[in-house]
Amino acid sequence: MSVSRARECFVARMHALIDASQEGALIPQGPISGDRDPSRLMRNGLAVVAYSSFEDFFASRTGEVLDAFDATRVSFDQLPEKLKEAATVGAVRALGFRMNFEPDASTKRAYVQRHTALITTTGTSGYKFSPLSFMPSSSNLSDEDIERCLKALLVEGPWVELEKITSRIGYGVVGLRQRLKQLAAQRHEAAHAAHADISVADLRQFPHDLLAIAAAFDAVFSRAVDEILSRGPLSNSQAKISAIADSLDLSFIDYDGKIYSERSEGKDRARKRYDSLEGAWRGAIGRSASGKSLLVYRDGQQRPLDWRMG
Repeated sequence: MSVSRARECFVARMHALIDASQEGALIPQGPISGDRDPSRLMRNGLAVVAYSSFEDFFASRTGEVLDAFDATRVSFDQLPEKLKEAATVGAVRALGFRMNFEPDASTKRAYVQRHTALITTTGTSGYKFSPLSFMPSSSNLSDEDIERCLKALLVEGPWVELEKITSRIGYGVVGLRQRLKQLAAQRHEAAHAAHADISVADLRQFPHDLLAIAAAFDAVFSRAVDEILSRGPLSNSQAKISAIADSLDLSFIDYDGKIYSERSEGKDRARKRYDSLEGAWRGAIGRSASGKSLLVYRDGQQRPLDWRMG
C-alpha cells in the first residue's frame, strides 16, 4: 500500500479538529450565542478550516494519483476525452482563478510558471498532470466538481459509488451528495455571513463526514485510474467504469478505546487484536495487499478515522 502525503496531512488536520471540537472554549456562554461570544467566532473559523482542508486534500490527492500515468503505457492522445480536457482547458481555467490567492507578484509568477510547465507537457511524449486539473475555477469545491472529476475518468454514477462505499464502511449517511452540499453551505456561511453560528454539534460532525467522503473518493478515483491504465491504448474507448464499490475488498481496524481489532467486512469476530495502532496497521496492511483493497480505521461508533488503499 503506497504512502499518500495528501491523506496523511488531511487525516492529521481532521484529527486535530476532532480534538479541538471537544474544547470548552467552543461552548456558547449562554442560551443564545451573541455577537460578543468568542466561542461563535472560533466555531465558525474551524468550520472554514475543515472544509478548506478537504479542498486541499482533493487537489493534492488527485495530483498524487494522476502521477501514476505513464506515457509508455498510455499516451496522452489515448486518454479519455474529458480527462484530456481537464488536464489542459480545466487546468488553465483553475490557474486563472487560483493564482489570485498568491500573496505577491513573485510568488504569483512562480505559481503560474510551475503549472503552465506541467500543462505544456501534455503536448509532449512525457506528459504530466497539473494538480489544478480538477480544481474548480471558483471559490469552493462542490458536489458537481467531484462528479465532473470522476466522470472524466469514465466512472458511471459517481455519487452512487461513493455512497455505496460509505455504507459498506458502516457510515451510511443517507444522501451523501446532499450532505456535502450542506457542509459546503455551512462553510460558505461561516466565512461570509456576519450572523453565522455553527453549532457545537455541527462542528463535531464536520470532520467525520469529511473523512468518510474523502476515503470513498480516494477509493473510487484511485481504482478508476488503475482501470484506465490497465486498458492501455484502449483507454480512450469511453466505455464506462462501473461497480467500483462492489469490487473493493474491504477490511477494518476497529478501536474500542482499549484494543485495536482487525476485521474482515461482515465478520464480528476479530481476525487479530493489537495493543497499538502502529502494530494494527502493519499486520492488517500485510493481509490487504490486493490491488482492489480498502483498509479503514474506525472508532467505536464505526466512524472512519483513517484509511489505506491497496
